[in-house]
Amino acid sequence: MKEKHNVDIAADKKIETDIDKNNEEAIEELEKVADKADAEPKKTASGHPILKELTLPSGKKATFLKRRGVALLNAQRKMKGDPSLMTFAMLSETVEIDGKPVLMEAFQDEFDLFDVLTLNNEFSDLGKSSPMPGL
Repeated sequence: MKEKHNVDIAADKKIETDIDKNNEEAIEELEKVADKADAEPKKTASGHPILKELTLPSGKKATFLKRRGVALLNAQRKMKGDPSLMTFAMLSETVEIDGKPVLMEAFQDEFDLFDVLTLNNEFSDLGKSSPMPGL
């Protein structure tokens, strides 16, 4: 007797296949494929690895990109010695909005306050380690 099985192969992809109910090996093989697909990081259209995606209060889609330490150096250059600009500078280095990079000045002058606050909170949470089980 055959049953339909849906197997998640990535967060946004599924495959459907006919598998004999007793064919455990085939199911295990599909699960291995799914695990491998999940291990490969999702990327933006421009090829940057994605850390997190979210929808802002305004409805815009924000994508946090995985970056290297040079992003911090770039943000410090953008600040030009003004520490109050650090949030805007770091967001401009690590976030795409609706699939496009955003200038630091746009976060200051054009974006809704609640969008910026949401981005700031999410950015702050990205660097935190998750609590260990049992503690």
